[in-house]
Amino acid sequence: MSMADKMKALLMAECSPNAVEVENVSHLHQGHAGSPNTGESHFNLKIVGGPLADLSRVAAHRKVMTLFKPLFSEGLHAVSLKVTKAE
Repeated sequence: MSMADKMKALLMAECSPNAVEVENVSHLHQGHAGSPNTGESHFNLKIVGGPLADLSRVAAHRKVMTLFKPLFSEGLHAVSLKVTKAE
């Protein structure tokens, strides 16, 4: 299972959002200090709806980072997060 698939599965199972978009931007960070250069280390996430949308930006980010903690030992390096309310 790819890192993107793991992140999406965790979010869907634990946070029940309406939608999750995962964009792999690892290619933009090749050679970056601390990057494992696996091609699956840097991601932009867009999460729509669900309980995360009711949290502050900081609280939502903390919740997602806690959820992804095991993935950081598997090569995840950086996550950009945008959470919006369902339209």
